[in-house]
Amino acid sequence: MYEESEVINLFMSIVSIIVFWQSTKKDIERLRYFYLGFLCMVFAYFFTVIEGFIYKSFFNSLEHLSFALAGLAFAIASHEMLKNRGLKEQGFNELELIEQELIEQELIGQELNEAA
Repeated sequence: MYEESEVINLFMSIVSIIVFWQSTKKDIERLRYFYLGFLCMVFAYFFTVIEGFIYKSFFNSLEHLSFALAGLAFAIASHEMLKNRGLKEQGFNELELIEQELIEQELIGQELNEAA
């Protein structure tokens, strides 16, 4: 059977992701890993409620996998934000960052072509 707190956690996580999305619509691309992390947490709470009804061990495993993926997504998002913040502090603006990333991808492509 499920506990009331699990249903409340699920409801609050759904409300939180909607509020987060509404307040950050313009930065969807930049915050994509944060969205992924929140979505994984919603799935984890959903699996927690479902495991109270059917296939307890299966949904328990999915719950823990979802939490692990959420942690990984938040770690990647934090790393990207810190990396971009460090570059901005060095005087790069966002267009220069995009240009620099494209140049790096082009150089990697040229190296791969030369190696082949």
